[in-house]
Amino acid sequence: MNTRIMRKIPAVVLLTALLLAGAYRADAAPVGFPIVPLRTGQYSATLEGRWGERDLIDKNTNFQERTEVAAVEGKFGYGFTDRIGGYIHLGGSELTVDRLSFDGDWGLSVGLGLKGVLLTTPGGWRFCADGQYRFFESEDTGNHRADWDEFQVAATVSQDIEFITPYIGAVWSYNTIEQELSFKPDDQFGLVAGLDYRLMPNLTLALEGRLVHETSVSLGLTYTFDHWPWWPSPDEF
Repeated sequence: MNTRIMRKIPAVVLLTALLLAGAYRADAAPVGFPIVPLRTGQYSATLEGRWGERDLIDKNTNFQERTEVAAVEGKFGYGFTDRIGGYIHLGGSELTVDRLSFDGDWGLSVGLGLKGVLLTTPGGWRFCADGQYRFFESEDTGNHRADWDEFQVAATVSQDIEFITPYIGAVWSYNTIEQELSFKPDDQFGLVAGLDYRLMPNLTLALEGRLVHETSVSLGLTYTFDHWPWWPSPDEF
């Protein structure tokens, strides 16, 4: 590893750590995992965990309520081209609303999204966009139910530095809670920052945090492969 790269790494890691320092909880689905789009025909499987909080506005009283969401999900991606990929989320989430004493059980969560490379500069900077939708429902012991809908659009910039890929960007996130609870978001715009760490060529550990619109952190492990292990490759047909 050359001296110029060695000088870059501490600064990049420090910047990411500072942005993640206040982000100890999460509810929105991560932008990365991994931040680098898949190649054409490539697949990915990710196990990710999230826990966090976000302030929402009660539509009936206009009071601010603090919501907390925990999630464990699988994320499965596919590269349509070298610049565009799609993915789905499938797992479980739970919702807590502090002031209302709503403590929901774990419920099924599903989602889907698209990721694309907008621009790659000669210096290796990569500008990407990500859009996704996610839904889950949670029910507490009093049989009160809440449906969580979330839409998210993000723009990020990243650069590969040897075995790590740090990224930073802006995110717009709008979510509502309906049924017996009815909320809308307080802040919709925020910052996102993360770091992909390649443990092996096909195995990546990722950490991502968010600030301003929510206080959040996500941790994930992604494995990429050229075809499903139980499915023949195109050359075998």
